[in-house]
Order: sequence, then structure tokens, then C-alpha cells
Amino acid sequence: MLSLIKENNQFIQDVKAQFDGKEVRLGKDARGLYEQSGYGRPGKDGSVLRLAPVEALYLIHRNRIEIPGFDFNRLLSAFTTEPNFLRSYLVYRDLRERGYAVQTGPHDFRVFRRGERPGTGQSKYMVRVLSERDMIDFGVMVREFSASANMRKQHVLAVVDDENELTYYEIKVQSLQETGQPVTPGPLIGVVFGRAAVLSAADNMSCIAPAEENPPVDPAIAVQEPVQKARQQEKIPGPTCVSPEPPAVGSTGTLVGSFGMRLDRTRLVLSSLETLYLMQAGSLTLLRDGKPVDRDEYLELASIADLEMGEKVLVYSDLREHGYIPKTGYKFGHHFRVYTGTKVHSEMLVHAVATAGAMPMSTISRSVRLSHSVKKKMLFGCVHTTGIHYIEFARIKL
Repeated sequence: MLSLIKENNQFIQDVKAQFDGKEVRLGKDARGLYEQSGYGRPGKDGSVLRLAPVEALYLIHRNRIEIPGFDFNRLLSAFTTEPNFLRSYLVYRDLRERGYAVQTGPHDFRVFRRGERPGTGQSKYMVRVLSERDMIDFGVMVREFSASANMRKQHVLAVVDDENELTYYEIKVQSLQETGQPVTPGPLIGVVFGRAAVLSAADNMSCIAPAEENPPVDPAIAVQEPVQKARQQEKIPGPTCVSPEPPAVGSTGTLVGSFGMRLDRTRLVLSSLETLYLMQAGSLTLLRDGKPVDRDEYLELASIADLEMGEKVLVYSDLREHGYIPKTGYKFGHHFRVYTGTKVHSEMLVHAVATAGAMPMSTISRSVRLSHSVKKKMLFGCVHTTGIHYIEFARIKL
């Protein structure tokens, strides 16, 4: 005698299935599983309903189908010959228990809006299943996000940790909004000592750019600049200067755009990234032993001490070109902390990633948790042939 099980306020018949070692199939009497709850994929003539392995195991778990000779354990044993089957099943079961209709593909799962199902509704999420130990290939991530976005779906990662608990992340790939025009001081002349670029600076001048030239700037990184005779000679509007107490040794923000650090009362020292950006902008000329140093030569020199310099300089330049003020994010374990110039504290943490770069999911999880605890947005700046893609992993509850 067939049993009836209630689901979604409807009684659905418990039906028998066949398993040939590769595929679970049901007859036309199982049509209700598809029509009422979105399980399986019907054949063209409607006489057969084919179940994905995760669907079949879940329906066995719910006592919705019977497979002669197979209980839950035997079926699980048959399916776990495929790598990573169990974690896919855990995600499928969790989504079903949350009230979603789920189909396999095109990534791992296609998840429908609550109350909707295949044939009568629209899917909302494209879900990729991962382990906390998987490496995240950022190039692949951008491609999969683009595929989901082209279908107008949200791209979600379902991450299974070592204790088989689940965390969901919505993936957002974005371009940065403009915060204003990029600001660069200059023309400047620096001297290379080792890998550091050192500039001369007036010890009794603190200069700020005219209000109409730049957006309001964070008081914690007040914009200052030494007098530039070359700018005056070229009749380029220069900064407005006053003569307060000179900045303390080690203070930052001593040039327009918050470049450099006070080495002492007459010198500024630039970071390698600041140096490369200012050279690219045509604002800085470098000398060593009285001879000019070109940008490629200095990049090669700086890259000796920093194997990530290639991707860092591209992301740093992109942030500057969008009007942001990036400073080192070392204390947060990332490449940059980023200011918009409107708030005292930095608002973003940004980590530069090479075109073919990869990172453990566990590392990304720590980054997301840290950024949330310090109230900042965490972005991974992925260097791509079409520009810099900024990837955000946002934890969500489905």
C-alpha cells in the first residue's frame, strides 16, 4: 500500500524508484514530485522523472521514495564515490529545509524564490559549493559571477567547514565609485637612497590646496604641501600656505593628496607605491647619484623587496585615479586601508590579487570577519585584462 506524506500543505504519494548504479529514475506516478515541489527533471514524454543524486538521497531521507535494495546508508555509499558529494548534499538539504526549491546546475545549484519552483517561477540564486580549504581562483570567480549576473541572478558561495557547518556569502564584483578628481602634488624632485625616495621640504610651511580644487579631506590626514617654485613659474594654481608650527617628525599627509611621511624638518620620504604613482602621473623626477632614474628602473628595484609589487601598484593607482587615498593596511593584515577623504577613519580594506591569483577560502573568511569587526568593507582588487575588479564577499542568511 502506498503511503502519503504531507509537504507544503499537500499530500504527496510515496513512490518507488529504480537505481541502475548511475541514475535514479521514477515513473509517471512520481510526476507530482516535480509539479508540486520541483524535484527532478521530467523526460520529454513525461513518463520518466530523473533525479540528481542529491535529490534522490534527500527524498530517501524524507521517506518520499523507495529504492529496492537501497536504504540511506547504502545509497550514500554509492554516491560518495564521487568527490565532494557529501558537502553538496549538506548544502542541498539545508536549502530544502529552508523552504527553497533547488535544481542542479549551472554552477552547482540553482535556487528558486520561496514559494516558486521550476516551470512556474524564477530562480534567484546561483550557488557554488566549496570547502573552507578550497583555493579561490579570483579569475574563475569573476567569470562565474559574470555568468550569474548575465542571467540576473545573485551569485552565492556555500562554504562547508571542517565540522560540516555552512556559511553563505553573496559575491559582488564592482567598480569603484568616483569620489573626486585624483590629486597629485608637483612638480617634485626626489633622490633615491637604497629603495627610498626622499624629497626636500620647507620646515616652516604647511600648505593646503584651494577648496575648489579638492574635496574635503579627512582631518586625520590633513592635506599639506611645500611651496613649489616650478608651479609658480608656470602660473599653475598652487596651494595656499601659512606658517604654523611645522609638522611633527613621522607625521603623514605632508603633500597634497596625503603623500609622504616627515623624515625630519627638511625631508619627506615616500613609500615605493607613492613614488611609482607620482612618477606615472608625471609629478616626480627621481635622481640617483645625480642621474635620472626612470619608472621601470625604480619598479624593478622596488619589486626586489616586494614580490606582490606588480599587482599592488596597479590597484594603488586605480584607487588614486578614483579619488581615494590608500595607505598601508599592514596593521589589518592587508595591502591597503582606504580613505574617501570625508571621514576620520578609513572605510575600506583592499587586498590586491594578481590576474591568476588564488587564496584559501579560510583566509578570505578571516578577512571578512576582521573587516566586519572594525566596521570596514573588505574588497579584493583583482587585476584583470579589462581593469581592476573589486570583489566583495558579503555574509548573508538565506
